[in-house]
Amino acid sequence: MELKVLNKLENALFSRSNPSHVPTSGRLVFHALIGGAIISLIVFVLQMTSIGNGTVEIIAGILLAGLFGYMGYKCLPAIKEFPGWGGRIGYVVYMAVITFLSFYLAMMLVMVALLGIFLYVIVKVFFGGSKKGKWKVRYSDGTEEEAEEVGTGICGEKYVSTKDGVEHIVP
Repeated sequence: MELKVLNKLENALFSRSNPSHVPTSGRLVFHALIGGAIISLIVFVLQMTSIGNGTVEIIAGILLAGLFGYMGYKCLPAIKEFPGWGGRIGYVVYMAVITFLSFYLAMMLVMVALLGIFLYVIVKVFFGGSKKGKWKVRYSDGTEEEAEEVGTGICGEKYVSTKDGVEHIVP
């Protein structure tokens, strides 16, 4: 997978200083998105624990520096192709900005996904309503009797009650 828009942007920016430049940012942006999502989830879990805020920030900084290092390692052949320092520095800054934007986007997407899960659980628990339905209880002699659901067990089994008050378990 790659973003052709970023490859075109990279060609437009860097093809003058290096005519044989092969764009890599379209492919590497997905690496940054995945890495940013993993870092975001790690920081989220660390924030839920009793670790101090300073420790979480240090760990997040180390992981983000690791992500920048990985991205630098993956685009190192493209950096070495530039003849002078100006093109190399410009390309490194371009990739750092793309990596940071990808990390930020992944972090926001993870937070929106977690918020969506949280809201779904709240809506399901508070506004799901009870779906108490009508059941038919069939006895061994072939007779049937209508029953109403009165509860749900811990394993999902349904408890139904007939008109005379006898409760049955429906798996």
